[in-house]
Amino acid sequence: MTPELTTWVADLERLLGQILEYFRSQIFHHLNGSRRLYWLYLLTSLLLAGLVYWRSQPKSDLNFKGFLSFCFPKEIYFHPSALLDYQIFIINNILAPGNLRLAWFETSLVASLVNNLLQATFGYFGGFTTENLGSLVIFTLLFVAVFDFASYLNHAWHHQNPILWQFHSLHHSSEVLTPISLYRSHPLYELNKKLITTAISAPLRGILIYLFFGKIHVITLFGLNFLVALYYMAGGNLAHSHIWLDYGKIGNHIFISPVLHQIHHSIAPQHINKNYGEFLGIWDWMFGTLYLPEKEEKLEFGIGKNQPQPYPTLTQAYLDPVVNAINLLIAKIPGKSGIKTINLD
Repeated sequence: MTPELTTWVADLERLLGQILEYFRSQIFHHLNGSRRLYWLYLLTSLLLAGLVYWRSQPKSDLNFKGFLSFCFPKEIYFHPSALLDYQIFIINNILAPGNLRLAWFETSLVASLVNNLLQATFGYFGGFTTENLGSLVIFTLLFVAVFDFASYLNHAWHHQNPILWQFHSLHHSSEVLTPISLYRSHPLYELNKKLITTAISAPLRGILIYLFFGKIHVITLFGLNFLVALYYMAGGNLAHSHIWLDYGKIGNHIFISPVLHQIHHSIAPQHINKNYGEFLGIWDWMFGTLYLPEKEEKLEFGIGKNQPQPYPTLTQAYLDPVVNAINLLIAKIPGKSGIKTINLD
C-alpha cells in the first residue's frame, strides 16, 4: 500500500469514527442524569407504575405478566402513532434540530449580560447570599420557577396563536402516549420555544443573580436543578403514558402530575387549553388554566374528536406544519392564495 493510500485510509477511518461517535452521542446523550430518559428516572417511573397497578387490580390477579401488560400494552406501544413517535425521536436526534443551540442567545449568556448591566448601573447589591442553606434552597426554587414560568407562557402562546399552533400540533397529534411521545416535536417548535423561553426567563434569571451577589449557586442532583431531578424521579416519564398517577389535590396545585399532563393532551372539551405547566402547577392555578379531575377519567388523545390523523407519515409530520403556517400567513395578505402540501411518501 502506497503512503498516499495509507494516509487516505487512515483519514477515512477517522472520518467514519467521527460520524459513528456523532450518531452515538446524539442518541445516547439522553441516557445521562440530566435527561428524562436516564435509567434512574425510568426505573422510578416503572416502580410508581407498579404501585398504580397494585392499587388498581384485584389482589388475586396480581402477577408479573399482568404487570408488564399493564405497563406496556401492545396496542399502545405498537400503535401507528407510537411508531411514528419513535421515528421522529431518531430523526430529531440524528439531525439534532430539536437540540438547536443558539450560542448568541443562550439563557446563561443573556442572564449574565443582564446581571452585568445591573451591576454597572446600580453597583453591587448587598442583599441575599447563597452561602447559607435557607437562601440556597430559595435560590434553587426561584431559578426553576423562573424557567417554568417562561415555559408556561411559551406553551400557552403556542396553543392560542394559530400560526404557532401548527408547529405544536404535531406533538398533540399523538393518539397514544408513551415516554417517547415527549420527543414528538417539530424542529421549528423547538426553535420557537428556545427563543421565547430565553427572552422571558433570561432577564428574570439575570435579576435573580444580581440580587444574590452575582453568583449562581443551586442545589443539583445528577447535573440537574434538584427540583427538576425530583420531578423526574416522581414519575416524570409517566406524563406521556396511560398510567393514571395523581399527586392529590394539594400536590396538583403545586406540581404538574402525570395525570394533569395527560389531561392536557385529552380531546375532551373540558380539557382543551388546560394544564400548560411543565413542572409546576402554580402558574395554571394563578392564571385559571388548571384542571383538576375529581376521579379517574377515561381519556382520548389526538387533535380532536372524530378527526383523522393529520400527520400519518414522517414527511407530513415535518412538512405539513410548515406549509400550514405559511398558508395562514399568506391568507393575511389580500388577494394571495396559499400553497399545497406535497406528499413525498
